[in-house]
Amino acid sequence: RRRGPDAEPRALVAPGAREAAEAAAIPADPRAAVLAAYARMESALAGVGLARRPSDAPREYLARLEAGLGGGRAPAARLTELFERARFSPHPVGEESRAEAIGALDTLRMELEAPG
Repeated sequence: RRRGPDAEPRALVAPGAREAAEAAAIPADPRAAVLAAYARMESALAGVGLARRPSDAPREYLARLEAGLGGGRAPAARLTELFERARFSPHPVGEESRAEAIGALDTLRMELEAPG
């Protein structure tokens, strides 16, 4: 995907969010699905110049995204919470977390595709 000179980051991120939601449904393990969803969101955002810095913790990255995206903060925040739980917690990650991750990605996509 190429970024046109007048392309708005929000419009470019939306297709990546849609792809991430589709990818999150694939892994058999719910923990892997949540991690995959977050990774795909990161990848889509990096493709439009909103890459996570190596030194960024997930919440620091989220704070930088708010200014760059101009919207979509609530679903991105929820996906970040789910990612942190799946990545750093020893507690089980169930189907409800997979569904929430997919829902957050879908909401993010809708918010980014919405006009202005």
